Amino acid sequence: MKKTTLVLVLLLGIGMTALAETNLLVNPGAEANFDGWTRTDSGDGWAINLAGEVGSGVIGIPRSGINFWASSHSNYSILTQTIDLLSAGYSASELDATPDIHAGVFIRSNTYAAGKATIMVELCTEDGSILTTHDICNALTIPMNSDWEEKFLVISEYGTGVRKINFFLKGRDDTGWDGYFGTQFDDAYVYLTESTPTSISNESTHEINISPNPVVDFITINGENGLVHIYDISGHLVLTDNINSNKQLNVSSLPKGLYVVKTETQHLKFIKL
Repeated sequence: MKKTTLVLVLLLGIGMTALAETNLLVNPGAEANFDGWTRTDSGDGWAINLAGEVGSGVIGIPRSGINFWASSHSNYSILTQTIDLLSAGYSASELDATPDIHAGVFIRSNTYAAGKATIMVELCTEDGSILTTHDICNALTIPMNSDWEEKFLVISEYGTGVRKINFFLKGRDDTGWDGYFGTQFDDAYVYLTESTPTSISNESTHEINISPNPVVDFITINGENGLVHIYDISGHLVLTDNINSNKQLNVSSLPKGLYVVKTETQHLKFIKL
């Protein structure tokens, strides 16, 4: 297993296959009901949001499209999808270059009950043997009547041999009510981008960049204006602000580690010292 190096990188598909940044999940937002997913029911099982189903808990506005998935009570209801990366068009050499793997989904709770969510990724060999497991969140409590929130993870430098990805959505309510009052899911995604470089260049070849990097107190996002969101590497939102090329963001209060900056057009990373 290669040692992970935390570095700045624009998360673009430069130099990768044409499939880079293309969502590899089939039916990522329940628009085709459960097609493409292996479904494990608990309690009253999974449901698709249905107009007029207020009594069963399946209410809310989808993040996009017209459908979302709603889980139930008791143990976790589970949706699983396996992505065959070779069948998706990636070569073994491209995969063994360890492109960054981005995995995530938008979640919310019901109007009447809090939810629980576990979202995870398994990286597997061609025969399905599990190489590594990565939690996006584990038994996370979503407060009652929350809005859609993105949970995601970027997996980098994970070693060679990955040919398949198992993606899991697990949800239930935190109350135990009959019906579909559990966590709701929409707009799931898994995509690959160019591998993280092993060192930080002194010159940026991209229009947008972060400086300084690594950082102790303040960063400037050069070449970008507008709203930015900063997430820790586990996908938790830690800072939101409106910026321009002359405005510095104070990140001195953030713990040491790797952070992802999402602008209107790009995803970037920086290291907090």
